[in-house]
Amino acid sequence: MGTKWLWKHISDEWFYTRSAVWVFSISATLVVLCTVFGGSLEFVPNSVQLFLTKEASNPSLMVQLGFALVAIPLVIAYLVVLVGMFRFWVVCDHSSRMARRIWFVVMIVGMLFGFSLGTALYCFAVYLPQVLKNSSGQSQRVAV
Repeated sequence: MGTKWLWKHISDEWFYTRSAVWVFSISATLVVLCTVFGGSLEFVPNSVQLFLTKEASNPSLMVQLGFALVAIPLVIAYLVVLVGMFRFWVVCDHSSRMARRIWFVVMIVGMLFGFSLGTALYCFAVYLPQVLKNSSGQSQRVAV
């Protein structure tokens, strides 16, 4: 079955809609913020660092719930950006063959070393400019 069931419900034209632009923009922003700030405790105040490290060995239910409430939207954002940008790259990207190859490497390397950072960068550097350029030139596609 694979992912064919998903793409039967989401057409290639959906990537050019206002809702798709918002979904991918917000998800890519969350991915970048989580990748940049989430891996380090140096941005967290000292009192919270002490609480987190002290509670790490035996976290309370509220701490676990708090982490789950933050982690669930981030995981969904990672998956949305990862799957969506690879799908856009395969089907809708109109870049040159060399540019597509370079972005493929960036997405793979970003996925291996920075979670979905490569796909988030692809979203900002390739997807959004192509979609916004195409939406301004075609009346059937919604502009942001």
